[in-house]
Amino acid sequence: MIFPLLFAKPGKFKPTASATYLTEGAQGLLHNTITTKKRKGYFLEETKILLVEDDPDHADLIIDVLETENINKEVVLMKDGREAINYLEKTYIDKGNEIQSQIYLVILDLNLPRVHGMDVLKFIKQNSEYSSIPVVVLTTSSDHKTLGEAYKYGANGYIAKPLTHEDFVDKITMIRNLVN
Repeated sequence: MIFPLLFAKPGKFKPTASATYLTEGAQGLLHNTITTKKRKGYFLEETKILLVEDDPDHADLIIDVLETENINKEVVLMKDGREAINYLEKTYIDKGNEIQSQIYLVILDLNLPRVHGMDVLKFIKQNSEYSSIPVVVLTTSSDHKTLGEAYKYGANGYIAKPLTHEDFVDKITMIRNLVN
């Protein structure tokens, strides 16, 4: 089965003319990352999904879909890149000699005001305190250059926002299913 959700190991994606969809096995990469972190106790019991999206209609739709089947995660909305970085800097808790993340997953738009989403992605993945947080890029851009750049900087998944409401809901539902 082919999923319209692009996953690859960070820094290992080489865009080609046919690199539009990856197989079911590729979808497992993000799921395995989250599952491994759960088993190792990386996440706190009260974790959050950070949604970084400046379009209020898209944000409302994403939150509605994520909360449809009680995901047991608070969805925190940040409307620009600067807000997201500031929030991330405040979401770690020191538990003795170990720092744990309150962020379970980041869903990141790229076309953001103040600080571009690609810069937010770089901040997350180049900072040892945040680099292990899975990041799914959700953006209107579907060109191979942007896709390749997102994976180069460490995105764990990439979703091009579809044009239809139904397709948009389907793609967010896939993310929700990975989280549950």
